[in-house]
Amino acid sequence: MIAKREGIEANSVTLHQAIEFIKLDWKKYGTSIYGEVHKIEFYVKESEANKMLKWWENRYRHLKIYSVYPWKGEQCTTTVKTAIQEAFPFYKGINWIGKTTQKPSGLLNDLKNFISTSKQHKNEKVRITKIKEEANDWQP
Repeated sequence: MIAKREGIEANSVTLHQAIEFIKLDWKKYGTSIYGEVHKIEFYVKESEANKMLKWWENRYRHLKIYSVYPWKGEQCTTTVKTAIQEAFPFYKGINWIGKTTQKPSGLLNDLKNFISTSKQHKNEKVRITKIKEEANDWQP
């Protein structure tokens, strides 16, 4: 949607453009983004980043149906959690997300405890920025 709106290729969309798109009024601009949105930042070692990137690249080669109903498809929270677990398996003891985390609020809560693992930012706490509040005019 962002690429089409900007008249560019999808792989040219920047983080800044994505954040600005998220901030738009969901109803007025037809973005369908009416929920609360956060940007979560922490630094990882190159090897950890490569594991997550590899996982996402494989995921995009084998796309699946996503749904808020688990019996109709995969859930985005579970997908993000699985990608993170690829780089931070249980035995590492840091930045791990358990199997019981299922909802976005649970994922956000788990991520609040993350720390950076890169040499330059070692042990820095995660930075969480609220990009957008939940829309007042959205009805489930």
